[in-house]
Amino acid sequence: MFINNEYLIIVGGAGPSRVMMLKDDDGVYRFYPQSLVKQLGNKVHPKYSDYDINAIFNSEGVSYWFKGDGNIKSDQIDLEMVILHELVHGLGFLTSLNDYMHDIPQGLTPYVVGIINNSGSNYHFIEATFDKYMSVVPTGQNVSDIIKQMDVFNNIQYSNQDNFTTTFLSSPQYNLATDLFSKATKSNSLTILSGDDTIFLETSLTPFNSKSSISHFSSKKYTNTSDFLMRFSIERGKTLQQYVKMGGNYANGPIGPKLRAFLKSLGYTILDSTSNAQTSISTTISIIELIIWCMLTISLTNIITSCFIEIDIFLYEKNNAFKILKLGSHLIGYSA
Repeated sequence: MFINNEYLIIVGGAGPSRVMMLKDDDGVYRFYPQSLVKQLGNKVHPKYSDYDINAIFNSEGVSYWFKGDGNIKSDQIDLEMVILHELVHGLGFLTSLNDYMHDIPQGLTPYVVGIINNSGSNYHFIEATFDKYMSVVPTGQNVSDIIKQMDVFNNIQYSNQDNFTTTFLSSPQYNLATDLFSKATKSNSLTILSGDDTIFLETSLTPFNSKSSISHFSSKKYTNTSDFLMRFSIERGKTLQQYVKMGGNYANGPIGPKLRAFLKSLGYTILDSTSNAQTSISTTISIIELIIWCMLTISLTNIITSCFIEIDIFLYEKNNAFKILKLGSHLIGYSA
């Protein structure tokens, strides 16, 4: 989400059009965006959606600047910058961590996935691939390890979702969720690691904002740097190229060095515009036998104040199909 303290208007939002559950190289099952699954080169995969990314942009209450318009006005926003920011979210730069059990956030878990069977329902906590690289400061504990400690209910049968929620909220594991929540609202408490690069995430917002917290670079750390693009807010009256210049004229443009390194760690092939050389990392991923994909529909009552996705998920195992009860998610927005 891009937020300007003066206007507080959502100007855009985006997320993957489809996510697929894959068994990662550390043995953990995670949701991968379709665009990344394509990069990994698996010969066997679920049917792809026609489009990799769903994105929406506000056409009301926002004055956009386009190349060729002359000098940008003080109340205008460079649409190219908004689009580029949202496309990166669509490529998988977003966390699964949110509060799926309260209207007012109190504790954070990854996606809550429930599978119906003949004797009840099993519930699992399934993280996004983004979360694999997240660590807690200053201990360095990996967030994936914390999620493993939460996910101890998957072999228990529950009569309904409320029964599972009540059990989890009264369990010792819920303390892990509330501790993550406290980290998400304390500056410099969560990072993502990419090789030798450490990226501080946005954890300074109080109260916690599911559209802006965690799934962005820290504004305090990266304003006026070459990694400005993935902050949650945008200032009006500046073009994308002006941001690049303020950040030191990074040779590869608005995709800064830390963001490039992280996208490479996810598994994307990176083109170095200064040498036209492609670099990538070796990622070992095997598709889980239980193939999951999402069918996304946007529910938008007012783009200025609401920007949510409701996801229906279907689990396919051999020839039998079971509808998964619920997976809450949201478009990661960009406001001005």
